[in-house]
Amino acid sequence: MYETFGAAVDHTAKTVTFQLFFPDNTLDPNQYGRGGLPHIAELRVVGDFQSQLGGANWDPATAPVMQKRQYQKIGWLYSFTTRPLPENFYQYKYYVTFENGTTR
Repeated sequence: MYETFGAAVDHTAKTVTFQLFFPDNTLDPNQYGRGGLPHIAELRVVGDFQSQLGGANWDPATAPVMQKRQYQKIGWLYSFTTRPLPENFYQYKYYVTFENGTTR
């Protein structure tokens, strides 16, 4: 299951799907024994591909927002799929805004 997370390129469609998973022991107590959810308000994917999507490269303000959904009743999946991109080597990072307003 975990092999589908991260960045996955669809060479036919020329798109990239970014996926980030967080287990949630309130949904499935077998996921982990300690800790809790990271209290994420918003998750974006920033990188040098953003200019291809109409934004500015490495700019969190124009970075695509990843959509959150429940994943297999065991946690939460954040994901975003680009529109077709020119073939190239792209770099990315996740930009997190937490519920308390801090960013990382």
